Amino acid sequence: MQLRQSLGSRLNIIDVQYEAIKGDAIGAIEQVYRHAGRELTPQRRQAMLAWEARNPQHQRGSYSYKMEDYGLTREMIDAAFSEYNKEMF
Repeated sequence: MQLRQSLGSRLNIIDVQYEAIKGDAIGAIEQVYRHAGRELTPQRRQAMLAWEARNPQHQRGSYSYKMEDYGLTREMIDAAFSEYNKEMF
């Protein structure tokens, strides 16, 4: 976060929550395009929708990850990302 703040306007990052992507991928993509000053043309939109239709989530199986499997706790994760979460959400 310190590096990100020190770079200021030279850094062009957009933060998109995973839930936003899951709930409305095209809406999230439109947000990214707007942030980048680019146009999401009908052709690009259609290509993305076609790709999404050909590549449904879990088509190659699903995976379940638990923080406990990696020796983590909710408190550890919250502490590690607390500054980011305060700034972004």
